[in-house]
Amino acid sequence: MNELIEKLKDNDAHRIFADMTPEEQACLNKTPKQYIETLTDKNGVPAWVSQWGDHLCAHLVYRIKSDYQPEPEYVDLEITTDCKEGIGLGVHSCFQCQLPRRWMAIHELPSLPGFRGFLDDKGSTLQITWIAERISRGQKVIARFDK
Repeated sequence: MNELIEKLKDNDAHRIFADMTPEEQACLNKTPKQYIETLTDKNGVPAWVSQWGDHLCAHLVYRIKSDYQPEPEYVDLEITTDCKEGIGLGVHSCFQCQLPRRWMAIHELPSLPGFRGFLDDKGSTLQITWIAERISRGQKVIARFDK
């Protein structure tokens, strides 16, 4: 996705929306409208102006503003005490986050590629030693991975 965003920031790639690939069109449609500009003609001089309206038109040229940075994409796995697959606190794998095994204990997670950290239900970073106490108080704790 980041490669598409960088490509769509290019000032010199003047292509109308209809001539873009389906992936490029989808990328533009997912970009917040305040970060999209349209190429127009102001007094005979080409100029980029902020996108107005909610829809992209097939016959217009668009680009993504150079200061746009997409939100990182993460997979959050809830830490549970479900011990069907293991002992203690851990996470179950899901289709978005391919863990080496279906169940992994929390002490194994920091060594995995894409691991970002443990977070409480307010989004604050947690040390591994605090997880059991938070869960015993009924709080939700997640392990965050890159998507």
